[in-house]
Amino acid sequence: MSKKIRFRNVLLCDDIRQEISNKLILIGVYTGHIVLSEFPANIRLAVYAEFKPRELTVEDVQLRYKLDGKLLATISGRVEAHDLDSWATAAIPALPLQLESMGELSIEAQFGDGSVEVIGRKQIISGEVTRLSLTNQPAPQVDE
Repeated sequence: MSKKIRFRNVLLCDDIRQEISNKLILIGVYTGHIVLSEFPANIRLAVYAEFKPRELTVEDVQLRYKLDGKLLATISGRVEAHDLDSWATAAIPALPLQLESMGELSIEAQFGDGSVEVIGRKQIISGEVTRLSLTNQPAPQVDE
C-alpha cells in the first residue's frame, strides 16, 4: 500500500468518456464478474478510480493489468497532489486486453517508491449474463 496515496471506489468498465461539461460517462460498468461467452476473448477495459493524497507530492504511477499473475498490459502516469482535503478522480482510458482463459483479473498500482497496491479485482468467468427485463406500464387509474 502506498504511504502517499489512498484509493477508493475503483470501477472497471468498457469505456470512459468526458462530456463538454467535464462530467464523466462510464460505459459498461462491471458490477460483478466479467462474464465472457468464449475464449480467447478481446476486451477493452477502462478504470475509474477515486484517490486521496496523504501528502503533497508528485508521484509516478504505473498500472499493471494481470490475469492470474500474468502481465497483460501496463499504462503509466503521474499524480500531482495539490490538495489533501479532497478526493480526486482518475479516468484511465480503455486498454485492449486479450484474455486466454478464465481467472482473476487484477489491477495493480506501482508507485515511484516501489510500493505496489492492488486497486481492483474481478473474476473472469465463462457463461451467460443474467438479465432483468422490465416493461413500462401506465399507472392504474384511481377513482376519486
